[in-house]
Amino acid sequence: MPFIACSSCKARFKVKVDTIGKAIRCPKCQQEFRAVALHSAPRSKTDHGPIVYAGIGVGAILIGFLVVSMAKTSSTLDDEPAAAAEVAPEKRLERSPTKAAADDDAMSPEDLLARRARQLLEALRDPADPRLPGWVAYGEMHEDRMKEGLETVAWSDLAQDEQYGKYDAYLNLVAGDDATRRFAKATTVESTEVLRLGSGKGKVAARLKNNLDETIQDVVLHFVGTGGQWKLAKIEREPITTVEAIAEAADDRGGRSGATALDRIGRRRNPLGEVSAVEPYADEPKSVGSDIARQIQMLSDLSATVEAGRARATGREIGKHSVPHLLNALVPLDFEDEADLQVATRIAQALTDLTGASHPIVPGMNTGSLLGEGATDNEANRRKWFGWWRDNKNSYTGPPAPTFGEEDG
Repeated sequence: MPFIACSSCKARFKVKVDTIGKAIRCPKCQQEFRAVALHSAPRSKTDHGPIVYAGIGVGAILIGFLVVSMAKTSSTLDDEPAAAAEVAPEKRLERSPTKAAADDDAMSPEDLLARRARQLLEALRDPADPRLPGWVAYGEMHEDRMKEGLETVAWSDLAQDEQYGKYDAYLNLVAGDDATRRFAKATTVESTEVLRLGSGKGKVAARLKNNLDETIQDVVLHFVGTGGQWKLAKIEREPITTVEAIAEAADDRGGRSGATALDRIGRRRNPLGEVSAVEPYADEPKSVGSDIARQIQMLSDLSATVEAGRARATGREIGKHSVPHLLNALVPLDFEDEADLQVATRIAQALTDLTGASHPIVPGMNTGSLLGEGATDNEANRRKWFGWWRDNKNSYTGPPAPTFGEEDG
């Protein structure tokens, strides 16, 4: 039964529900008034009603807030689907578990770039993969097309809806033609190798193998660092071919087994080695230790130009045992330092005398070059010397014979 209060004496009392709204007489002061139900009954010591009502009110407010937020989110996604697709993968990475973040911190920059290349290649199996749009550098792709004359307006000058309108076209360029799409559906990533890393750019070579028909394809991925993430700016593909075709072609040239030929081709396609200390030959005589140390010292003394020629002659006298020590002398050199670069030039010349290979290191030619592109890319050529050692250390026997007219010493 609802409570009412007399409008004259303020006395409160219960009435029947059907009394509400009618004119009645107060039993206490005998004054007439219209019965109006009070909003709440008088509280007793054990009455928890207001607490319950307050909880219900707060809950209703929270539910209303969530409904409005969900409606706004849905509206935003409907209005800008391309923008949501681009940002979402990166935000998912930012919300990764603490353990995954710790694992990332423990990985080297090269490993992180190689992992992104592998993830992207795996996503290319399905062009509808939701991760893929967030891993593409659309602006850089657009600017490359401008350089080729395929676009006339800079990316930054395009309206936002015009930029979004190009997303699908650029994703199709990344996914490739129909033959590439069919190839990609059943591929595995056999290998990845970081060819370049630095200045916000990265370059990764990878080999893909189709598990259905034994076809393979070599690709080179060009990345740019954007918002703390590596994004694909360009992908270069070699023609799709078969493992057997590569092996047969190598057999025709060298008469070796298919496995050996494939191994040799793999080394040739990836000539860059890891710049790190190498072990001397196990049969190195103790007597040559002082000669090798003197050779390295002469190559490092930039104040005496004649000494460099003597050092190269000394290396030829020592023979194959000089090579690993020369490589180790290359490891700590900083190519941003002009003096170190001059020393590296001398060492590379000495290595050419000893091996017959030619990977020149040239002062003043390192700035602006791309690793692995051009004979004057100094960092690439340093890595090629270590690639030569990886591939030839077991078969190398000593300096090549001097050519006709070459002075010995």
